[in-house]
This record gives sequence, C-alpha cells and structure tokens, in this order.
Amino acid sequence: MGSASAIREGALGIGILCEVVDPNASPRKIKAFDDSRLLLLGTLSEFDNHIYAPILKSFPIDELPALINNRAGRHNSVINDIPAGPIGFQVPGRKQVSGYQYQRDEKVRRHIIMQARGVCEYCGETGFLLPDGRHYLEAHHIIALAKQGPDTVDNVIALCPTDHREAHYGAKAVAMEEKMLQIIKHR
Repeated sequence: MGSASAIREGALGIGILCEVVDPNASPRKIKAFDDSRLLLLGTLSEFDNHIYAPILKSFPIDELPALINNRAGRHNSVINDIPAGPIGFQVPGRKQVSGYQYQRDEKVRRHIIMQARGVCEYCGETGFLLPDGRHYLEAHHIIALAKQGPDTVDNVIALCPTDHREAHYGAKAVAMEEKMLQIIKHR
C-alpha cells in the first residue's frame, strides 16, 4: 500500500517542509529542508493528477514520539491542538457542472413575496430585515416542480427561510404541505 493509500486508511501523515530548486521542474530537486520541524498532514485530496494534503500543524521534531504514542491512546499537547472537525480547503478548487433546472416565472415569485408583505404565510413571523428595509421571504412551490406541480400563484407560498428549509428537508414536510395548501386556498 502506498503512502497516500495508507493516509486515506487512517495512517498518520507526517511531512517535512522543503524548498525546491525549480518548482516547475519534474521531478523537483530539493534545495533545502527544515530538519527541526515536522508537518502534521490532514485529509488528502486530488486535483489535476496531484495529491494534496492540508497542513494541520507544524511541530518540533522531538514531539514526534509523543504524537505517535498518542495515536495509541495517550494524550499530549500536540495532538490536543489538532482540530476535531474537517479542515476544508484554504483555496477551494473549482469544478464544471452542467444540468437542467425547471423554468420559473419570476413574476409569480415577486407577486407572492410582495403580497405577503414580509410575513411568512406559514408561521406568521416577519422575515429578517434586509438592508433596503424590506423583510426577507422565500417563494416555495408547495407541489414541487419535479412532481409536476405548476409554477403558478396557486401553488407558491411565501415562507421564512426556516420554514422553507423544513418544507424541503424536515420530518414534518408532508404535514406542512397539507397545511400550506389550506393556507393558499384562504388567501
């Protein structure tokens, strides 16, 4: 198993900071390296046929035995400084995506939002205040376009962001749909 595979399987990733003669050369030649410090590496990612790892921590080389021992269940200050959550990307890459979206009539959305006058039609709470003084609401298709719901004013309701997310992802989504259909019948 290669080092990249081992790190992906949970092995400790340790690196050294090197200075290269020419960063564009292949293979690169090392000009100098820091022999007093090591780098603790995070989750590997691949981009443009190269493998990258974020640097979680730089630490003195004499702390390596304690770091290795900690992996076996002991505690020390080096490992306690490592963040518990994922590190993410300092400079996120970009990827090209393509797909289809349902066409929506912007006039329907604007009409529903304007008609609600800043108040969520589901819970009755005022949306948060926008810099221009209006209150923020989101237009929601009660019967989803993906389920052949129409993009018309009798299928769209103005919701606060919390209710909108719950209508899509919450445990009460089905019950909310039924109540929203009743609400728009009595507009």
